Amino acid sequence: MYKKRARLTILVLFLLVGFLPMTAKADLGPQVGESYMFWWSDQGFFSTYFQSSATLNAIGENCYVFTEDARIRDLAIAPWDQNTVVATTNSGVFVSSDAGL
Repeated sequence: MYKKRARLTILVLFLLVGFLPMTAKADLGPQVGESYMFWWSDQGFFSTYFQSSATLNAIGENCYVFTEDARIRDLAIAPWDQNTVVATTNSGVFVSSDAGL
């Protein structure tokens, strides 16, 4: 009984360790201006994940400030009213209530 359980435990541990990435290392020294790839979560009804790049713009005392490398299509920018602008990028629709100021 114990031998069978020990074999099963060893097999499960071996399989779990086999699926772990052995070469993944974090970049511990990011510099302002460098681009990185991130996984993003889509907040729509059919939630999916997608990859997009973002550039490090600033380093704070306890944070990193990244902005997505999105291309704004000129034809997709439209005023909603006097103070609101709607912009469509390659990753979503954004609404600015202060017209980007």
